[in-house]
Amino acid sequence: MDRCRKTWEVLFFCFLCWRTGCCMKVMCNGVLWVEPADTVVSMGSELTVLCRSYNKQCGRRFSISLNQQPQTPLQVLNCSTVRLRLANVSTPKSELICRVSNGSLEQTVCGMVLLSGFPPEKPTGIRCFATKDSENVSCTWNKGRQTHILTSYSVTFQHKNGAQSFHVQSQNESALCVPRSMFDGNGEYNVSVRAENDLGESASDVVPLSVADLVIPSTPKIIAVEFENSSLSAMLRWNISESLGPWKTKVRVREARGDKDPWVEKQGTEESQGLLLLKGFKPLTQYEFQIQVCFAEGKSKCSEWSPSAWHMSPGTAPHRQLDVWRIFRGIQKDGTNRVTVLWKALTPEDYKGVMLGHEIVYQEGGQERVHTCDADVTECNLRVSPGVKTLFVSAVTSAGKSPPAALHIAQTRLAAPCVRDLAPAGEDRVFLTWDMHRHPTESALFYIVQWQSHSLKMQWKKVAADHNSTHAEGLKPGVRFNVSLYAVTSVGASEPASKQIYSKEETPLSGPKVSVLTIEATRIQVQWEELDLDQQRGFITNYTIYMRNRRTRQQVTLAGSMSRRMWLVDVDAAFDLHVSASTSAGEGPLDGSNIGLSFVIAGLLVILANLICWNRRRIKRTCKTIGPQWLFEKFPRVENSTATKLLQEKERGDSDSFWQSVYNDPPITPVEIIPVERTNWYPSPRAEENTDGVMVAAMPSPVEPETDLLLAERHGYKPQITGGTLEEEVPEEEDPWLTPLHTEIGPISDEAGAPYSPQVCGLLRGWLSDLAQDRSSTGLSTMGGIHFKGTPQTLFSGESWLEERPAVQGDSSEGQTLLPDELVRCLNSPMMEYGPFPQGIVLHSTQNHH
Repeated sequence: MDRCRKTWEVLFFCFLCWRTGCCMKVMCNGVLWVEPADTVVSMGSELTVLCRSYNKQCGRRFSISLNQQPQTPLQVLNCSTVRLRLANVSTPKSELICRVSNGSLEQTVCGMVLLSGFPPEKPTGIRCFATKDSENVSCTWNKGRQTHILTSYSVTFQHKNGAQSFHVQSQNESALCVPRSMFDGNGEYNVSVRAENDLGESASDVVPLSVADLVIPSTPKIIAVEFENSSLSAMLRWNISESLGPWKTKVRVREARGDKDPWVEKQGTEESQGLLLLKGFKPLTQYEFQIQVCFAEGKSKCSEWSPSAWHMSPGTAPHRQLDVWRIFRGIQKDGTNRVTVLWKALTPEDYKGVMLGHEIVYQEGGQERVHTCDADVTECNLRVSPGVKTLFVSAVTSAGKSPPAALHIAQTRLAAPCVRDLAPAGEDRVFLTWDMHRHPTESALFYIVQWQSHSLKMQWKKVAADHNSTHAEGLKPGVRFNVSLYAVTSVGASEPASKQIYSKEETPLSGPKVSVLTIEATRIQVQWEELDLDQQRGFITNYTIYMRNRRTRQQVTLAGSMSRRMWLVDVDAAFDLHVSASTSAGEGPLDGSNIGLSFVIAGLLVILANLICWNRRRIKRTCKTIGPQWLFEKFPRVENSTATKLLQEKERGDSDSFWQSVYNDPPITPVEIIPVERTNWYPSPRAEENTDGVMVAAMPSPVEPETDLLLAERHGYKPQITGGTLEEEVPEEEDPWLTPLHTEIGPISDEAGAPYSPQVCGLLRGWLSDLAQDRSSTGLSTMGGIHFKGTPQTLFSGESWLEERPAVQGDSSEGQTLLPDELVRCLNSPMMEYGPFPQGIVLHSTQNHH
């Protein structure tokens, strides 16, 4: 309880000292003093500081700090005393502390507050005054430089007859009040001021004072400060409690950035009593105002300066018109004209203030219409009736509007200016020159140059009437721009003079797309499309046509202005066609694809003649022959085969067996297929030549060998077929320009080498050998390259077809084969039909293994 009570007593004592301003003395463990020995020193002095500890112990470390900043170097005089030299003490109030430490323990030796300042200067400008009804007389003076230390001022009033005198004192203030009753009613006095502090003293001159001249006007008051719209002139409104007059007024102004800014007196124009016009302010600046009034007659007696009034000056309204232009968007369904009004944004030098928006004013139907647009845009869309001829555009700011700019939107039909030259002047700009506008009645006020591409926003600029050249900037290399020039007169704009230009031409990005127009007996007509504008990247100077085959290469160059059609004559061999486009920067790439086209005009005529006389059955059989295998393939039905029927008869004759289902697979003797010389079950479709000079061809299966065997096992039969021996495959020479886009199909041949197909007329037989090798002979493409292919020469050998073998029945282990009934009848018939097998098949001998 005693400890808590002492704690509360200490806290209460500290609080009491804080409220009453009393000081607590720190108990020192030594002595700290300065030389010269004083706590108040002149500012900028050099001092010597001594610190001595009562505890005499060597090995300890001393430190002296000035305003919490350690000072060095310290000079050790003995084990308990150190010395420090301080140069140029420039802080009015400083805290000086000396400490000593031993290891981790630190102890304060002593501290002191050091004051620095200046002696008082001579007081000047002594003035005493009082208002008419005031009970006190106020006296003021100029005390000069700030002393930074406590300075007392004593004002002495000495009656001129020597009978009366008195003194009034003030601390640190350059003004004081004296009761009016202390003065003689009509007496004359001599007034002087004496200033004194710890660093010196000074006295003013003696100034005479007449009690009759003490009365001055009352202090005026500023009511309002108003800046006129769009100007930097201020109207100051003020009043005063006295009705005497007329008054002479004085106004002083300074920028309200702090008390350090000096006052500047402004001469105003008296508009009326209490109304003063001031000029010459800067825009958007905060000002501080004070006013003083003086008697106009007799000895000049002026009032005190009024309390301050603050006001922000407005910005400046735009002083020039906007640069305006327009784009016609066409007549709408309701009959109105849609116009896009364009303007150039004002610069910060054009106005001071806040941009509020833009205003478009026009007369429509005898009434004034106002269309407003946002402040941050440079274009605005509006619809006006056909009778509207002129628009007036202004920028609206917080300080006012810009002068309206007239924009004539009526068509004038004036002749277009004559463009002299338009040439590139760098990668991003072009240089335009023209002849000066000449007209009998309408002279040019200025010129408008606009430039635009199909993918970029339109740009424009205004050119003075006395200029006939300018740069169009902001262009992109490889982009075509349309540059237009207008002459603007007092009645509107002329017709445009337009030209197209590239700031820098580049090579095209792609080749033209090629297509076939006409095919005749010995020639073909092709056409290539014009490149898209973004692919051209320059003016097309010429096209180059490349025709290539295995042996020859030809090219033809055509001017870019010529027709994009061409006849290719004497076409009798396979070749590729490519087209490229060129600009002044160079040739672009070739077209990127090929089109396989077999030049078989005579064959197409034969097809047309035979189709007229074919019946339905022949058409179906021919389609099966030349069509893809997967479209007409029919898997044999196992339950209807001869082998299945024989097994069913055997099962029915056995009394110990029960026939469950005719769809169960019968037992089949395993058959192993052994290739004769090679493991490739499906030879290459390329033509192979045997020892007798006969060309042999075999078609690939649509599935891989392993997949085909698996399908054979699923359907319950394994064809066992023998055939002739094939020679090694002879690869034909590959042509890098020849890109086959189809699979060649070899027709069946007889022993004489002629294509063989039962019940097909001789005229069609010759056509099938050509047609089967290129099913896509008339295929076309929308891309550029074209591949032309000649007459195929691949044939089948009659020795490579099926050998007739006798059917095996019963449980015989040799040559057992499970085949469809239709295939068995086909193999046994003297004239075989090959409808279900559109592909050529190469057979290999096999052996059975039990």
